[in-house]
Amino acid sequence: MTRKKKLVLQALGFIFASGVLASLLGAFVIFAVFGRGLPDHGQLASYEPPVVTRVHAGNGALLAEFATQKRVFVPVDAIPQVVIDAFPSAEDKGFYKHFGIDVYGLGRAAITNIAN
Repeated sequence: MTRKKKLVLQALGFIFASGVLASLLGAFVIFAVFGRGLPDHGQLASYEPPVVTRVHAGNGALLAEFATQKRVFVPVDAIPQVVIDAFPSAEDKGFYKHFGIDVYGLGRAAITNIAN
């Protein structure tokens, strides 16, 4: 290998390593900045949002509802399977076919971003 080729390969290696290092550092900074103030995952597991308080008459008729946010608790078992399947389908058609990251979708998005 000639000296010129060796220098070019070393320069390319240095540029690649610098890019990887800069990407990792950037990801760490983004996580540190935007991750500040996020709740602990244990708190999220036991999260119980406020629900509507309902006042019923003696015959069972609904008289009033009180809440700052109108939320009604619905157990997962009461939600039809069609509705549960609709959310991943609307967001990611191949949700059940990949390992969590749609590599082809990311590639398509990157090409579209570069083209536009």
